[in-house]
Amino acid sequence: MGGQAIGAKSDIQEGPSFCCNVFKSFHTTLQAFCTSADDVEAALRGGKVASLIGVESGHAINSNLAVLRSLYAQGARYMTLTHKCNTPW
Repeated sequence: MGGQAIGAKSDIQEGPSFCCNVFKSFHTTLQAFCTSADDVEAALRGGKVASLIGVESGHAINSNLAVLRSLYAQGARYMTLTHKCNTPW
């Protein structure tokens, strides 16, 4: 199981970069990549779909706050606490 957690950590850190590239490939008149509540409100006022990056399940960071900081730096703005796995915290 430890190997899975380490692999998941690596995969999760690559997710935001992938998402940003996908957002850039979409037509910007339809959607807006948002990193704040103000961005979301501006997108809605402009008739766009507000797109945010999030992490599904806190176990994905393997109890490592450095991973969480890295995800935030890449644009992730929310994380659910749990999905199908428990978190030790």
